[in-house]
Amino acid sequence: MTKTTNVFAIDATTLVYNQLTQENGFARMLIVNAGSLTNTPTITVEVKDRAGYVVWSKAAVVQNAITRFDPFSTPPLNDVPVEMNGSISLTLSGAAGGTGGTVTVVSYVDTWRRE
Repeated sequence: MTKTTNVFAIDATTLVYNQLTQENGFARMLIVNAGSLTNTPTITVEVKDRAGYVVWSKAAVVQNAITRFDPFSTPPLNDVPVEMNGSISLTLSGAAGGTGGTVTVVSYVDTWRRE
């Protein structure tokens, strides 16, 4: 199991943020810690493969909260494939989030090695 932390610095003009994934495997849990953002946007969190196709998505994640996604959440995060050079993507609803805020996504991935 690999734990990876992605910190997204939210600015005043950007609505979509992407960070590359660094492992191959299956996501077992995501924890989204969304700080205080101006304009009170909600966040859509997506896991994408390296071709850019969405393999898992959750809309309306709120700010000022820690939200956990696992096999028992809605939607379930169950055996979601993660690829090297895929991405975790955040999309803010409505207006951009303002300066100084961060959103942290911690992923727990069962990894495998190509032989």
